[in-house]
Amino acid sequence: MLLPTWALATMYLLMLLYMFVGVALASDKFMASIEVICSATRIAKRKCPVTGQKIEVRVPVWNWVVANVSLMAVGSSAPEILLAVVESVLRLGKPAGELGPSTIVGSAAYNLMMICAVCTVALPTGVVKHVKHLRVFITTAVISMWAYIWMLVVYLWWTPSEITVAEALLTLLQFALLLVIGWAVDVKVWTRFMRGTVANADSDAIVAVEAPALAAASHAMESGMQHVRRSSSLTRDGNTLQPHQPIFNRISSINSTASSQKAGSIKEGAAQQPAGSDQQQDPQQQQELWSAWKQQFVDAIEYDSKAVGDGDDDEPGGVTGLLLHFLSIFWKLVSALAPPEWWGGGWPCFCGCLLLIIGEVVIIDEVATLLGCVVGLSPLVIGMSLVAMGTSLPDTFCSRTAAIKDDHADAAVGNITGSNAANVFLGLGLPWLISSAYYASKGERFCSDSGALAFSVLVFSCVAVVWLTVLVLRRLYAGGELGAKSAVAKWGLAALAFGLWGVYLVLTGLVSDGRVDDSWIAVRAGACVSSTS
Repeated sequence: MLLPTWALATMYLLMLLYMFVGVALASDKFMASIEVICSATRIAKRKCPVTGQKIEVRVPVWNWVVANVSLMAVGSSAPEILLAVVESVLRLGKPAGELGPSTIVGSAAYNLMMICAVCTVALPTGVVKHVKHLRVFITTAVISMWAYIWMLVVYLWWTPSEITVAEALLTLLQFALLLVIGWAVDVKVWTRFMRGTVANADSDAIVAVEAPALAAASHAMESGMQHVRRSSSLTRDGNTLQPHQPIFNRISSINSTASSQKAGSIKEGAAQQPAGSDQQQDPQQQQELWSAWKQQFVDAIEYDSKAVGDGDDDEPGGVTGLLLHFLSIFWKLVSALAPPEWWGGGWPCFCGCLLLIIGEVVIIDEVATLLGCVVGLSPLVIGMSLVAMGTSLPDTFCSRTAAIKDDHADAAVGNITGSNAANVFLGLGLPWLISSAYYASKGERFCSDSGALAFSVLVFSCVAVVWLTVLVLRRLYAGGELGAKSAVAKWGLAALAFGLWGVYLVLTGLVSDGRVDDSWIAVRAGACVSSTS
């Protein structure tokens, strides 16, 4: 005898929520490995403007803008991107899925509006914070809006109801173009020169470039901070901004104090190692590696109540902290399977966490589809609401804490637009390329029913323009994008953000359910003939 519908729905919902915890933990460690990768430095020769002599200085391997827009943005959006890729692979030879693309659009809507609302409410009344590096924020905002217009071009106007290899390649090329534009804006290539000064010769001969910094403003690091937030930013010198994360910090603290101190020392040494150096580990280093790896499993099981007591007030302790610990033990052990992030320049951990996230999103894809079948909702509605919100919750908590602790709004909302653009260009470019190339190799066409998805993109574009306009007006008349000078203004701004997000969800849901006619925008797959349509 089958379980009642409500029982099945509850079971699938709880399972989906539990999977989100696993993805959050794996994503946190994934981001930690990316931060180690991006912190690598190399030896370069620079001309001293004082003496005119060539001196050796240590410079970051990664340009901070390229690192933020590529690895950092992709790392913070890994669940959404990998979900779309996994769904495309699993559905080869079948009709194109909607869960992956709808999650990417839904996540963009949630991040842009709801994260800003949460950050605004979290700030004390009377506190207003603005984006310090406005040029890069405007650039990524314009590019992110174009990214979703590009989705409409592909789905509706270029080759309606069909996605070609050329469209997929152009989508990926635009991601590369995004990196080039970000780098050009940072180094101001149009000026053809940059002014530089050399620091004191006794201070490791570090070169300080006097160019406008576009990175998120760094804040004073707290002592004992061990957790690495999922949404991080690099400064121009390669340092990582790591605001303390309130709730998920207790869940995801899988490194002990000793292993964290060891990781910090080795990460610092790895950053000082020239790129491309290949040094074999001595037996002592190998022993330290296995000891740190073993310690990850020990810390995944042990509950350190003293660590909770020494943390921030927002960090759950007592019964709540203990409950969260036991609920997440399984996922802590799974995340501990990945090697320590400081080993091998971060790449072994990067690959290990990538495999973990792929395995978890495969289960999420199946569970979300089953939940939609039970409650009578399409994968598109489930993806743009529940799955999008679940995969974005860690970013919400991180951005809230960053908004409170940072002097400016860059670390809280500055990476949203860049991540949204990366989601489309990479999170859809890769699945489109995989599917279109697969069908092209068989002499067939990759058909995709735009359905309510095109309408969803159109609605999101409209509400995004409205919200970005509100942020611009607030910067002009209120002094900043986050916070408000009165409680009425603060809660009114939050209500507006929630209302715009609700309009997006309701309109898309009505179209998906067939209650609103979308024939004026949707292009059905009937115009595209293939063996799967």
